[in-house]
Amino acid sequence: MSSLKASAYAAVPKVIESGIIYNYEKNWKNRNYDTCVIIAPINIGGKVFAEEVVLKKRPNKTGFYLHE
Repeated sequence: MSSLKASAYAAVPKVIESGIIYNYEKNWKNRNYDTCVIIAPINIGGKVFAEEVVLKKRPNKTGFYLHE
């Protein structure tokens, strides 16, 4: 894991808490789960990045995915 990805990973709770919902899809691509994309600006080393957190809601599980 790169240091940039580690910093972005550490920002996930803040993005979920204070970001905005960019997109929401029920039954994403007929895969039997819903997705929600939350975005927020983050600052890493004096540079501003846009971070997206994708939440997947399955019938019995909720999680997130962070892509570098």
